[in-house]
Amino acid sequence: MHKKSYVLMGDAGSPHLFKWYLALSRNFEVFVVSWHDSKDYVYENHISLSVGKLNPRGKWAYLYRLFKLILVIRKISPDFVNAHFLTSYGFLASIAKIFVKFKFVASAWGTDILITPKKNFLLESITKFVLNRSDVITSDSCSVSTEIEKLSKNCELITFPMGIRKEIIVENVKKNNSFTFVSARTLIKNSNVDEIIYSFSDLVKENIDAQLIITNDGPERRKLEDLANQLELEDHVTFLGYLSENELLAVMRSSHTFVTVPTSDALSVSLMEALASEMLIIASDLPSNREILSNKNAFFVSDVKSDLATCMKFCMNVNYIDKQQVFDFNRSALNEKYLWDNNIKSLFLKLDELEG
Repeated sequence: MHKKSYVLMGDAGSPHLFKWYLALSRNFEVFVVSWHDSKDYVYENHISLSVGKLNPRGKWAYLYRLFKLILVIRKISPDFVNAHFLTSYGFLASIAKIFVKFKFVASAWGTDILITPKKNFLLESITKFVLNRSDVITSDSCSVSTEIEKLSKNCELITFPMGIRKEIIVENVKKNNSFTFVSARTLIKNSNVDEIIYSFSDLVKENIDAQLIITNDGPERRKLEDLANQLELEDHVTFLGYLSENELLAVMRSSHTFVTVPTSDALSVSLMEALASEMLIIASDLPSNREILSNKNAFFVSDVKSDLATCMKFCMNVNYIDKQQVFDFNRSALNEKYLWDNNIKSLFLKLDELEG
């Protein structure tokens, strides 16, 4: 049976986009369209909208990519075009839809809705335009969906967590000798990684044997490294930069507590990966975190500056039996609600409805 064609637009170097690609490829012939090629992932059909040697800037780069995108879509004649990152790829797809007919799926990530539209009126207008041009909107959490409904007149909205692969859920893993905390957020102000470092330094001052591993990258990395040096934490804080999924899972499985305290957030895949890796969780008391966490399996922080150090110290003293009960609870919750292969089926059903 001939597969229908599907254009998937987004950052080809993103592990999340690759996860979408693998799932969609089982049902569709998928063409991945992105600004540039990926060094980390291999796609059977990948099309780059790189500006190349022409090197246009600003709006001219967008116009050039728009022209290339229209040509690509006309050539492929896809049944569906699915854009991730609304104000970039989504915006181009929305304009292309004026010139070429296709069913448009807009996939909203947390920053697309919780942060970007609040920066200025222009970005809010672009976000609304993209959402209202779509045939289907996908959201990864109920908290994001609530905000989408405020921005969009188009209510053809489906909500499903991005989820994880069943095979990464582990049991009885070996942990580091030193109690190890992990932060895996992008290194931006919203992630409050500086507050994690400050709170961790309070533990070190008490001569507590602990380590803090900071993964991922971002514009705040240099400042955060300088902060760790200023607090004389060179022997206790390690910056690992961006890690592949397997590398991050290895770090999580050998560590004890996952710390995620952003000011705002959608449902985080790295949080699910931590739950799958037998880790205790310290998290911001946000609606998105409350969707997957409860007082049964997490320590919630309302005020990062005043509460975080206390929570970190408490995690170090949770007894073995209580930890095993938490880990059992986490595995059960993940298997029931947060497996990616199960969750994306809701999109397939919706696309079948559109075709019908």
